[in-house]
Amino acid sequence: MPALVLPVDGRSVAAARGFLRTVLDGHPTTSTDDALLMISELVTNAVRHAHSRLLVTACIADQTLRVEVGDDDPTVPVASDPEHHATSGRGLRIVEGLADHWGITPAADGKVVWFELDLTAPGAGER
Repeated sequence: MPALVLPVDGRSVAAARGFLRTVLDGHPTTSTDDALLMISELVTNAVRHAHSRLLVTACIADQTLRVEVGDDDPTVPVASDPEHHATSGRGLRIVEGLADHWGITPAADGKVVWFELDLTAPGAGER
């Protein structure tokens, strides 16, 4: 599975997006923008809250894209319901709305937040 180790740095979001574009290269899909938005949200959350090294993996199996963002912080994130005027706090809700499946898997050394998209479905990623 292709993987990318990222530092806790704002530039990590752009690096993760570039990594995912490379994984998706050659796989025509209408959900590329959704996938890029979701990886941006997950990496941003990890940079803001986990304060640890990040491990991003992405693979396509049976036309399903799976993206994982792991970090060393065992604190499980919670999808919040921010006020309408809030400028942050919507990341997991965005993932919840766009992904076919998503979740949080505790790990011995932290956690992994992941999402999956069916790349063959008409309007994949659109809810």
